[in-house]
Amino acid sequence: MKDLLDKLSSYNIFNYLLPGILFAVFVDDMTSFHILQNDIVVGVFVYYFFGSVISRIGSLLIEPLLRKWGFVKFAPYEDFVRVSKADPNIEILSEANNMYRTICSLMLCVGVVALYDRACSS
Repeated sequence: MKDLLDKLSSYNIFNYLLPGILFAVFVDDMTSFHILQNDIVVGVFVYYFFGSVISRIGSLLIEPLLRKWGFVKFAPYEDFVRVSKADPNIEILSEANNMYRTICSLMLCVGVVALYDRACSS
């Protein structure tokens, strides 16, 4: 287990594992669904999967909306590559951008599951 956790990068932890864990905790607490895992090993895989789906929803739904509304503006990829070679902090900022997008997606997903639960329990 320790070897598996050592192989996870900070990007994987903050954009996949942590949102997956938070999703499970919020859904377990706010709805009638019980998705928290008792087994840590199974939990890591389940939460990582939840987080990867949440991150993908963020990149497919949240990011285009933010770009359309003018909240986020992207530079050409060639500029990003050129500038990131000169300043390694750009990659850290890009990772933070992805983390905030995933958190927005997390809140959206928790809200959708909570609304679904309320609609089905009525």
